[in-house]
Amino acid sequence: MLVLRYVYVLALVVWLGGMVVITALVAPTTVQVLQAAAPSTGHALTDELLGAVLARFHYLSYAAGAVLFLSLAIMAILGPRPAAFAVRMGIITLMLAVSAYAGIRVVSSTRLMMVNIAAALVLLSWEAREPSR
Repeated sequence: MLVLRYVYVLALVVWLGGMVVITALVAPTTVQVLQAAAPSTGHALTDELLGAVLARFHYLSYAAGAVLFLSLAIMAILGPRPAAFAVRMGIITLMLAVSAYAGIRVVSSTRLMMVNIAAALVLLSWEAREPSR
């Protein structure tokens, strides 16, 4: 059971950490460097590079979401059901749906990323408050 909890937390941290790094570091740095280096084509290069980064990140988010979903479900099957199990599963499903929409539509919307960051923080806070099983 403890192993499943660690897998769950690791997947959540990878997904949340990736979103924070892309939003707080990769995107602003890319914009700054490419637009300073090539003022006439910097904007197009920025869009292309960030699109490629997000396209790869979507695969990571799908995998992390699947691991979250499965590990939480297995924890519920094997032992006492985690606190707010249905709500957590709903949040994970919402996060996967948002990621899928952004990935299929190739949307690089900061708002969608912020929805997933907020949802991941809610899941992380639940996990931090829950006693060890």
